[in-house]
Amino acid sequence: MSVLKLTDIILKQDSNKIIIIIPYYGKWPSYFNLFLKGCENNPWLRILFFTDCVIPKTAPDNLKFISSSLKRFSELASLKLNHKIDIKKAYKLCDFKPCYGLIFEDYIRDYDYWGYGDIDLIYGNLSNYIFPKIVEGFEIISNRQEIMSGSLSVFKNEANINLLFSESTSFLKLLQSERYEGLDETAHNHNTWKGSSKLSLPNYSFTYLIAKANEEGRIKASFESTCKEFIDHGDMVKFSQNTLLFNDKKISYYHYVCNKNNQWFKFPDWKKIPDQFYITETGFYQFIPKGGMHLWRKSTGKLTDITIRILKRLKVWN
Repeated sequence: MSVLKLTDIILKQDSNKIIIIIPYYGKWPSYFNLFLKGCENNPWLRILFFTDCVIPKTAPDNLKFISSSLKRFSELASLKLNHKIDIKKAYKLCDFKPCYGLIFEDYIRDYDYWGYGDIDLIYGNLSNYIFPKIVEGFEIISNRQEIMSGSLSVFKNEANINLLFSESTSFLKLLQSERYEGLDETAHNHNTWKGSSKLSLPNYSFTYLIAKANEEGRIKASFESTCKEFIDHGDMVKFSQNTLLFNDKKISYYHYVCNKNNQWFKFPDWKKIPDQFYITETGFYQFIPKGGMHLWRKSTGKLTDITIRILKRLKVWN
């Protein structure tokens, strides 16, 4: 009997086809070109968008865009879930991420694995993190140790995996609420970030459902923190040769979620994304930034933040 090696998997990536599903409605964010750069780094990965945004004139060949709308998503979800779905705000889509294997089953039939993810991030070389897990037999791959990572998770395309969300009747009911319930991660519970067991989470959260099935031996799930979601003072992310380094250590991707709303965190206005750049707590730089630039961005950003707070109190700012 021959032994399957990691190199065999990587050299035969077409035999382990993976597709990431991303419904996105409204307007592309200013940093969308950075997401496209990360996709370009991983040509073996397919990314399928359902969107009402203007389709980019230039995008990597591994991306596909299908014209859609929140209404059409709601109609398809209602049909596949056999529940009345009427999404009012696009952020509610996050609750539906665990259901994408069922909702979009007609689009993923030819793929061995499917996943969901966000676009407020930039990928490094994802093959270093996904394919070793496949070799080890993992059916579910989260890029956070603490939770199911809403920013990027991958699943084996099998019925028992795709229907795991349905093991909770509360999950299905909460899909019908108007607000984002945090179902795709921890249902807004922070226990696991403090070191508690995933089984201490609400039993309708997707992290709990995956952890329970894993504990019972019904599936094989990997929870490992391979990404970074926060850059602190003195930290640096370097993008070079299609690789991301966080303080000189390789990472799978950098998710801007904890930094992007700071007024001093600046996204670039590059017309063409360079092959090498740097990211610190104050944003993107084409060259290693010196202390003066950091100080200037942070000072002006804090001043802007104070101004906005004052205007909001005066009810001049929406």
